[in-house]
Amino acid sequence: MNFKFNVKMTKILLTLIIITFFLPFLSVSCGPRDAGVNISAFEIATGKTVGEYRQRGEPAGFVLVIPAVILLLCSVYAYDTKRRALYTVYKTALFIAPVFNIFAAFIFRHAAVAAIARKIYNATGYHIGVKTGVKYGFILYVSFSAALFIFAAFNYFLKREEPNNEQSI
Repeated sequence: MNFKFNVKMTKILLTLIIITFFLPFLSVSCGPRDAGVNISAFEIATGKTVGEYRQRGEPAGFVLVIPAVILLLCSVYAYDTKRRALYTVYKTALFIAPVFNIFAAFIFRHAAVAAIARKIYNATGYHIGVKTGVKYGFILYVSFSAALFIFAAFNYFLKREEPNNEQSI
């Protein structure tokens, strides 16, 4: 595979993963007549106002976007400096991070659903049948992370064009 193609594809997939962080991840409704609320991962991390109620955010939610942002920033440096040792570290991180992203997304979704149910119980004193569902942002996040993993695994294990500079850090 062409080195420039690898660079572009990696950057595109990382950018798409970052964008999906801002798309609706979950829908929450309290019954069949309730239209529900769509919540993005960003809103879970920073908070959201629904009607008169302000939901405080959970900053741990940024764990879904931080690896992709760091890898995207590092991709510029790792590819442009063409240092083989730095590129090898980056290539390994790129292989591991998508797996982390996928597991983190499912854990994050489960924790968010539990937190929402707990907050509704604390506010009302009743166990209301809260219905949650995944939205297209969650599906795209997991899909792009899986695509990045497949692409990174393919590039990790196959011999391809790499930086020519033999410098080390």
